Amino acid sequence: MLPKSTLEQWIVLKTVQEQGGFAQAAAQLNRSQSSVSYALQQLQERLGLPLLKIQGRKAELTEAGAILLAQVTPIIATYAELEMQAQSLRQGIKPTIHLVIDTVFPKNYLFRALQQFQQRFPKTQVHVTEVVRSESARKLAQADADLYVIYMPEPEKQPGSLLLHLDFIAVARADHPLHQQNTLLTQAQLAAYPLIAIADQQTQRQEKRKIATRSEWILTTVPAAVEAIRHGVGYGWLPLNQIQPLLASGELKPLPVEQQIRSTPVYLLVSEEQLFDPTVCALADLLRQSISE
Repeated sequence: MLPKSTLEQWIVLKTVQEQGGFAQAAAQLNRSQSSVSYALQQLQERLGLPLLKIQGRKAELTEAGAILLAQVTPIIATYAELEMQAQSLRQGIKPTIHLVIDTVFPKNYLFRALQQFQQRFPKTQVHVTEVVRSESARKLAQADADLYVIYMPEPEKQPGSLLLHLDFIAVARADHPLHQQNTLLTQAQLAAYPLIAIADQQTQRQEKRKIATRSEWILTTVPAAVEAIRHGVGYGWLPLNQIQPLLASGELKPLPVEQQIRSTPVYLLVSEEQLFDPTVCALADLLRQSISE
C-alpha cells in the first residue's frame, strides 16, 4: 500500500518548523505561500491529525507534530544523502581533489597514502595545501576543500573522525641557559627567554595588536621554528615526530617543565558535498590505512 503522505510534505513541515512561519518557509523553499499552506493542509488531512498551531505570528508544532517530525527527520536526511550519492555516481571519478592537511602530519603517512592513491587513480590530481594549527578553524569555515586532515577546535560540531594524536615536546638547544636549572622550570624562568611559536600570517597580525607580556617569536613554518631553536634563539614546543634525530643526537634537549609533552588531536573530515564521492572516499580510506600500517 502506498503511503498517505509524501516526503515533500514532510520537508515543507520541517521547513515551517525551522523558519517559524509559512512566509519564511515559502522563501526558503522558493515556493509560493499558498503552495506551502496547501501541502501542510493535505498532510494533516491525510493523517487526520493537527500538526501545527499558530501562536501569535509564529507557527509551532503540536505535540503530535513534534513526535512525528522527529521520526521522519532521519528519513529526510537519508533521502538527501541518497540523492548526493546518485550525483556522485553520475559524475564518476573526480579529476582533482583538494586536500588541506596540517603541516605537522607525518609526511611518511601522507606520501604512502598518495603513492597508493596515484596507482589506483592515475588520472586524478591531488592539490595539497599545508596549514598550521592556527589556520584550522578558518579553513573549515571557508569550506573550499574536499578533504581535511587537521586540528579541529570544536570536533563535536564537525562530522570528522579522529586520526591520531601528535605529540609536541618542550625543547631548547643543549647549551641553552634554561638547561642549567636543576628543578622544574617556573613560568617566570621561562618568560626570561623568547618562546618560539608557530602561527599563520593572519594570526601574527592579530598578535601584533596585543600588549606583549613576554618575549615571543612567531614563525609561519615548523622548519623555521626548529631552526630558531637549534640556533639557541629561544625554546618552544616542537612536533616530536619531526625532531627525533635532533633529540637522539643531543643537539636539542627536553626542558623540565609542566606539560612537557602536549598532545594535539588530528581529525579527518570529508566535505559534505563529497561524502559519497568514491574518489575522495578512497583517498580518505588510504590516509586511515597509512597510519595503521
